[in-house]
Amino acid sequence: MQHRRRFKQQTTLEERLADEARRLRDRARQMPPGPEREALLRKARHDEMTSQLSEWLTSPGRPMQLQHVPFAEEMEHAEEPPSGSSTRRRSFRI
Repeated sequence: MQHRRRFKQQTTLEERLADEARRLRDRARQMPPGPEREALLRKARHDEMTSQLSEWLTSPGRPMQLQHVPFAEEMEHAEEPPSGSSTRRRSFRI
């Protein structure tokens, strides 16, 4: 059995994403307008949004919690399906 190599990150995910977004924006500034530059800027925006989402998810006072919606198999023995249920295998409600 192979053992997984693990190491402790020195910086938080949010810091790493912010650094990556900064590097991508710097590279994009040096490029002429075009699809490659747009791709770099899109990736930078994605990293920034991911960082903000991660901060929100790990914040202690976030206003909403995700609630588990049971699998269809778990509902087989239920007398009546919950309102608003769908055929999806798993979903979450906010």
